[in-house]
Amino acid sequence: AGYTGTDGTACAGCVAGTYKGFAGSAACLTCSVGYTSAEGSTGLSACIFVACPVGYTGDQESGCTACPSGSHKSRMGSAACTSCGVGTTAAMGSTAESACVCLAGYTGFTSGGAGCSACGVGDYKDAQGSAACSSCGIGATSALASTAVGNCTCIPGYTGDA
Repeated sequence: AGYTGTDGTACAGCVAGTYKGFAGSAACLTCSVGYTSAEGSTGLSACIFVACPVGYTGDQESGCTACPSGSHKSRMGSAACTSCGVGTTAAMGSTAESACVCLAGYTGFTSGGAGCSACGVGDYKDAQGSAACSSCGIGATSALASTAVGNCTCIPGYTGDA
C-alpha cells in the first residue's frame, strides 16, 4: 500500500497528491481537485484540502468544480468564477480572461467583463473570435447578431441571392 510498480520490479512511492490503499502493481489514485497528500500515502483519508486551483471554484465543504463555459478564474481559492461578458464564451475551466472569445454574431471583445458587441442589422459573423462582422451587402439586411450569410435577405425593391 502506498507504492506502485510493475510486478517483479522495484516499487516506487505514490507521488504527492496520490494514494494507494492496497497491495499490487496498480497505479496510485489521484486526490480530488484542490486536495493533496504526502508521498507514499496509503488512503483517501491522507488527501487534505489545500485550495481550489485556478479555473476552479468551491471550498473544502462543497469541493472544487471547474468554472463553467463563458467564465474564468485566475487565482487559487474559493472565489467565484468571473463571467466573460455578453456575447462571449470560454472553455470550461478557463484560467484567464484571455480565454474569452466573441461568439459568432458578436465582435470587439472588451476586457473587464464588458464582453462583445452584437453584429449590427445588415451584418453577420459566422465564427467565434475577434474578427469584424461582415456586411450582407447592398440591398440586403439581417437581424441583430446574425451568425451566417444565409441570415441575410433582400430588402423590398431588391432581388437575388443576398
